[in-house]
Amino acid sequence: MVPNGIQSWMLANAAAALAGAAASSALGSLGPSLVTASVAMALCWLRYGPERGWRVGLANLVTAMRLFAVLFVLVVAADSGIWVGAVAALVYAFDGVDGWIARRRGETSAFGALFDMETDSHVVMLCCVYLVVAVGYGPWVLAIGALRYVYVLARWALAVRDVRERRTSFGRILYSLVSLGLAVGCVAAWRPWAEPLVAAAFLALVWSFTPDFIALGRARSLDDRVERGRLESDAPAPNLEASEHVR
Repeated sequence: MVPNGIQSWMLANAAAALAGAAASSALGSLGPSLVTASVAMALCWLRYGPERGWRVGLANLVTAMRLFAVLFVLVVAADSGIWVGAVAALVYAFDGVDGWIARRRGETSAFGALFDMETDSHVVMLCCVYLVVAVGYGPWVLAIGALRYVYVLARWALAVRDVRERRTSFGRILYSLVSLGLAVGCVAAWRPWAEPLVAAAFLALVWSFTPDFIALGRARSLDDRVERGRLESDAPAPNLEASEHVR
């Protein structure tokens, strides 16, 4: 069961991540994105982590360490694209380890799944911001990290509650492609051949998210039709006696 109130946090987290990325791009500084990612995930951990008591579990600690590793390298070694790319690649490689640990140790939970997903999203966004601010990529790279957050906000704006993000094997493969492109792209010297890989990852991600956005639109349209049908069924019947009198 998803912890109470988590939807409000997800909306605030999505808006903060987008605002932080925009501010970082405009200011040419990693600071805003680092602050928003750190504060948002710390609040998530402190507010919703103790859903089964303060024993959060080893799997969630591994997830938290993955995020901390990226935050740490961006603070202490942002001038070294090799270090940033290496840490990012290592963090991406360990993406499935926390889930495996959770299943082996019986620590699976709704919070753990959400915390892992939001960690992945922040890591991707932070790498995108790094490519723009430190390596010199165009702002279009931010769209790679922004797509999921835009989806979260769109689902809220359209008031669609029953449609959720798809988690597929293809999605995992695509995430690996995006991760590889971003990690390689962190090294400025590799940009001539890394940028096409990043662009390919972006296009693949757009293609992957398109059915999700279409599903949101269809769900909203269906809700509207159901609501119109309900209103029509609740409308008062015509006054036939008055009609006869008029004639």
